[in-house]
Amino acid sequence: MWYENIQYNKSMPVKVLLVGTEHSGEHWHSAIEIILVLKGVINITVEGESQLIGTGEMLLINSNCCHCSDGVNGENLHIVFQINPDFFIGYYEDFSHYIRFSPDVQTEANKNVYEAIRSCAARIVLEYKDKKDAYEIAVIGLLNEMLALIIRYYPHYVRYDHRNLLKDENMRRLDRIMSYVDKNFTKELKITELASKEHLSVTYFSHFIKNYIGMSLREYIITKRIDRAKYLILSSNKSISQISGECGFSDYQSFSKLFKKRVECVPSDYREIYMSGNLGSEELSNVTYKYSWDLAGHTLQDLNTNLGYVFGRWDVPIDWDVLTAEVEPYLVIKPLNL
Repeated sequence: MWYENIQYNKSMPVKVLLVGTEHSGEHWHSAIEIILVLKGVINITVEGESQLIGTGEMLLINSNCCHCSDGVNGENLHIVFQINPDFFIGYYEDFSHYIRFSPDVQTEANKNVYEAIRSCAARIVLEYKDKKDAYEIAVIGLLNEMLALIIRYYPHYVRYDHRNLLKDENMRRLDRIMSYVDKNFTKELKITELASKEHLSVTYFSHFIKNYIGMSLREYIITKRIDRAKYLILSSNKSISQISGECGFSDYQSFSKLFKKRVECVPSDYREIYMSGNLGSEELSNVTYKYSWDLAGHTLQDLNTNLGYVFGRWDVPIDWDVLTAEVEPYLVIKPLNL
C-alpha cells in the first residue's frame, strides 16, 4: 500500500486524469475521488469492499480510504476527478467510504440526479478541452453543481468518533510533510529538521512515515529522485551525470548503483533501450513502471496539461477527438424538477 501526494493547480481545487489500467496498486490519498467509467468494466476495491463499475457508471471514493482497481475483460478507460477536500469545508462532514452512481435505479427522480451528475462530469472534461477564457471558473461552477447534487441526494453522515478525528489530524500532518518533501526532494533533506518542524522526535517521526506510506522517508526520496531521473533521461538530451546532480544525488556512482537496483539496468542503457525501439510497448511499460508505485499496466494523462505518460513514453498528447466522442453521450443538460 502506498500514499499518493496530490499536487493541485493553484487556481483549481480538482485534478482531472484520463486513465487506462489493468491494475493499480493499493493506495490512498487525502483527495475525494470520483471515477466515471467511459469504456469497459473496472473492479474497484475500497476498504476491502469490491464493486464492479461498468461503462457510464460512477463511483465516489472518500478521502483517506484505501483503494485499488483492476480492469475486467480487456480494454477500459475512465476519468478520475481528484478533489481537494478543503473545497468541501463548511458544506459537509463526511461521506460513506464510497457512493456508487448507476443507471440501475428505482425511481425516475434518482435517474435524473444520476444523469445530471454525470453530465457535470462530462462538461468539466470538455471545458478542459476547449480552455476558453475563464474555463477555470466554469469548471469550479460545474464541480459545485455536481457536489451539491451528491450531498443533497446521496447519504452522508457526521463523524463523532475520536479515532476518526485523530486519523484526520494524522492525515493533515502527513500532507504537510509529504507536500514539503515532494517540493524539495532534489535538495538535501534531514530527518532531524523535518521532525523538528512537526515537534516530533526523530524516532517517532520515522515510525510515523513508515506506518503511513509503507516505506522509510529515505526510500521515498530515492524513489522520487529515480522517477525524476527516468523522466529526464527519456525526455531530454542532458548527460546522465547532469541528470544525476539535478535529481539530488551526491555523485554519479551512487546514482547509477541505485538506478540499476531499482530499474534493473544502468541509466545509459535505459536511454538506449527507449531510443532503439527494440522493446514492444508492453515490455517498455513494464520497465518504466516497475518501481513507480506499482502502476504496471497504467496509462495516465493529465487534463490540466493535455499530456500524459503512456506505455513508458512521456509527453503523449491526449486524443481529444476520441475522448470527446466518449463523453458526449453523457451531456444531458435539462432542468431538474426534484
